[in-house]
Amino acid sequence: MAALETAAVAKLLVELSRRTALAGNNYFRSRAYLRAADSLAALAEPLDRTIGDNRLRQVPRIGDTIADIVIKLHRTGTHPLLEKLRCQVPEEIVEILDARGASFVSVTQQFNTTTSMGRLTLNILLSFAQFEREVIGERIRDKIAASKMKGMWMGGVPPLGYRVRDRKLVIVDGEAEIVRSIFRRYAQLGSVRLLRDALEARGVKSKSWTSASGRLIGGKSFSRGAHYLMLQNRLYRGEIVHKGQSHPGEHTPIIDQPMWDTVQEQLAANTAARNSGTRTRQPSLLAGMLFDDDGNRMTPSHAVKQGARYRYYVSHRLITKDQTERSAGQRIPAGEIEHLVTGRVRQWLLDSGSIYQATRLSDPSTQRRLIARAAEIGKSWTELPGTRQRSFLPRGRCPTGVR
Repeated sequence: MAALETAAVAKLLVELSRRTALAGNNYFRSRAYLRAADSLAALAEPLDRTIGDNRLRQVPRIGDTIADIVIKLHRTGTHPLLEKLRCQVPEEIVEILDARGASFVSVTQQFNTTTSMGRLTLNILLSFAQFEREVIGERIRDKIAASKMKGMWMGGVPPLGYRVRDRKLVIVDGEAEIVRSIFRRYAQLGSVRLLRDALEARGVKSKSWTSASGRLIGGKSFSRGAHYLMLQNRLYRGEIVHKGQSHPGEHTPIIDQPMWDTVQEQLAANTAARNSGTRTRQPSLLAGMLFDDDGNRMTPSHAVKQGARYRYYVSHRLITKDQTERSAGQRIPAGEIEHLVTGRVRQWLLDSGSIYQATRLSDPSTQRRLIARAAEIGKSWTELPGTRQRSFLPRGRCPTGVR
């Protein structure tokens, strides 16, 4: 199943707290679950980012034990402890009373749970109570959304470069200069890994603050994930983001538009190159497209012998060592299979009849221009860079059994 959002995990923690109290277990443990839910609800970033950057245990009121529970709830939507308490403690109040051999009798109203009419009345009241809770929740969420559309800061830990004063973000000059230097340095280096090494050499640390319990949080070296979050944080452009949409904020931006655009273009270029497998000196043109006879994905690999680098495409079974007698996997030279596939593509581009059969456009002039353009690409095929050649390759499966 898909990972749960922060609000859903916080709701499960509240349920865990309530069932722990009803079961008569440790009162302080129940309170700890409730306080952890409040901390999660106040998070200013998605929970998966906090977990991915190993910063969950830095969140106030979330220790090692509760952090493990939160991770389990986030990834699976449940936890063995919660399932056990669900079996032990019924959720409905009437079921709880029945389990204890008791009944509910109202002093001011003429109903009790020993009669069918009394149970009906109580269920109606409970339904209205649940409705009221949900309406209140919707109003709170709508208020938060409306406030963020106005550019208001709605709480949480402010990022490096800002502090909160009168419920507004105010620039901290010293920290803001660090943020600007990080953006400038990344624009020069073009690599988050090199940026992290440069900042570690300079001794630059993350933002630090003291929690309500007096615990010092932050003040450590930046991780790669933290750098990615900072470089894409639209707060530094003076914007407030809510549910994927950004709105002009009330605070002053730290990063100007030209520097922001430069950094975002570099991040996008690195992502595209990383996904296409073209960042190596010898790009793997068929990365993600090649499958063996049994339908197993073939992964680019290489070996170095006497200073020479030999590239291969290897069945996933050989990499994971999950081989069976029926299928032992395949290992084929990368150069040969790439030459075969790209040669077929070039031959197809130069064949006007094949282009016509594949397109069959209604406009004859457009059809002729398309055939002429395909012929131009086919003639200059060997001069095209690897990224350009890869854009013409089929996105479906390329079975290695085809010759």
